[in-house]
Amino acid sequence: MFRTRQAPSPTGYLHIGTARTVLFTKLLAKINNGVYYLRLEDTDRNRLVPEAAKILLSALNKIGLEPDEGLTLTETKVKSNFYDIYQKGNFGPYIQSERLEIYHEHAQKLIDKGLAYWNFLSTEERAELQEIKTINKRPIDYYKICLDKYGEMEIKISLKNAMERELKPVLMYKLQQQGKLICSDVLLGQTEFDLSLEEDFTIIKSDGYPTYHLAHLVDDYLMETSLVVRSQEWYPSLPKHTKMFLDYWKKVPDYIHLPFILSEVGNKKMSKRDGNVNLQDYIDKGFLPEAIINYISFLGWNPGTEKEMYLEASDFTSLNETGRLEKLISNLAKDFSLDKLSKSPARFNLEKLTWMNKHYISMLSLPEFVKTSAELGFLDKGKLEDKSKYLGWQLDKNRATLLSQIGLESDCLNNWTKPDFELLKWKDDQPENTKGYLNLVLKEIETLWPKTITLRAKLEDSLQNYLLDKSTKENFDNDFNNLIKFWEENLKSFISNNNLQAGNVFWPLRTALSGKAKSPSPFELLSCLELEEVQFRLNSLVSKN
Repeated sequence: MFRTRQAPSPTGYLHIGTARTVLFTKLLAKINNGVYYLRLEDTDRNRLVPEAAKILLSALNKIGLEPDEGLTLTETKVKSNFYDIYQKGNFGPYIQSERLEIYHEHAQKLIDKGLAYWNFLSTEERAELQEIKTINKRPIDYYKICLDKYGEMEIKISLKNAMERELKPVLMYKLQQQGKLICSDVLLGQTEFDLSLEEDFTIIKSDGYPTYHLAHLVDDYLMETSLVVRSQEWYPSLPKHTKMFLDYWKKVPDYIHLPFILSEVGNKKMSKRDGNVNLQDYIDKGFLPEAIINYISFLGWNPGTEKEMYLEASDFTSLNETGRLEKLISNLAKDFSLDKLSKSPARFNLEKLTWMNKHYISMLSLPEFVKTSAELGFLDKGKLEDKSKYLGWQLDKNRATLLSQIGLESDCLNNWTKPDFELLKWKDDQPENTKGYLNLVLKEIETLWPKTITLRAKLEDSLQNYLLDKSTKENFDNDFNNLIKFWEENLKSFISNNNLQAGNVFWPLRTALSGKAKSPSPFELLSCLELEEVQFRLNSLVSKN
């Protein structure tokens, strides 16, 4: 069976680049009818952040990337008490710190095969050798140095013996030798490496924990990994890992090294210094998981068509968020293939992500928009039952690029302040009789209002049923749009019949109704406000006082 994996380290948050790599890993598992599993790479004890394991899993779950096997937050029989997470599957443990005996067993076999040796050099001695290396530009021959200084018997002692020494050595892999090695990458093709230019490397640290090089060698073989998907920063290590697999297991898994994601400006990869790589931050700012997944799928992949959005409006009517994420990933998998992956770095574009987010927010039902915004803390949950606010929140949803923008547009409905009349003079040729125009419009509004009673009653019934899930999203949207259209058609007709300029009326009318220089259209405001409030606001401006 096809098996692929990811092995994040519990050192912090979920990086946008890691999320992209995990998404591609999940997609490759789906198109190959295989398994995507997750294990925890926690052998670097100095960088360990215990709570980061749950943070990583929680973030992956929020964007629909929970693994088929391995680490999970869902309760199972196997639990890691240290991280307060669970494990599922037949290849565990999936936490590397729980596999020390396994790594030690295989490290000893490497020693017995003559593939690994002990390096007793002090930190200072190794640092001095590195300084020499920078001068002569040649790799350090650690094996010869250790052999000459300590003798063959000493550098090949057992792991148990080495770990009992007061001055604990490091175990190194014997890579440097004469000869060429051809390494393969599914995306980048084949590359020939000169092993005489490579350098031996540490596989067991002085604290007894393995480095990534040994841990992934053992884990990927024993967990039957078919394909390793990782960042291009690991490409220089490909000869190390290829040689280790050939030496020890006689077979090598496939590798894909994904190009970096570049920052919005410059040619450097996205990093913590940019302050925009924490995926949770995007959710906290009001980006939908659907938008995040849809967007990052295009960072290094393209379907080869004009298609960009992988969910439709009907999906937001018939599915909850979990269902939508599952369908989104399934839809992406239908177009996903290795030959459509790019070999060049992708550039992160916040504007594009925001555009996608606005598109998907517009597809949310009004109750879901309000509820989700409240769950993220953008709206007081105590206001959820205040149905008088829902028409205003619809205005917010129509314009929102982020869930956090709830209340931004509708604030003018409930918090009106009489605007400075100078605000109404929005351009140099604004006529002096603006008050007269507004007075005429007010009278027309009062004349038209009785005709809106039926439309408003229908809208309020539709909203009530909508909130109770007794009608479809389309019914409410249609009623709301019809009311807006009623005001737009009638006021435009009135302006035309009175030989007025639309621009000289609509902008002042909108400003007068909202109390702000920027706001929803006057047609939307008239659809949400009651007549008494409209009269009060306009009278406050057209009166002589």
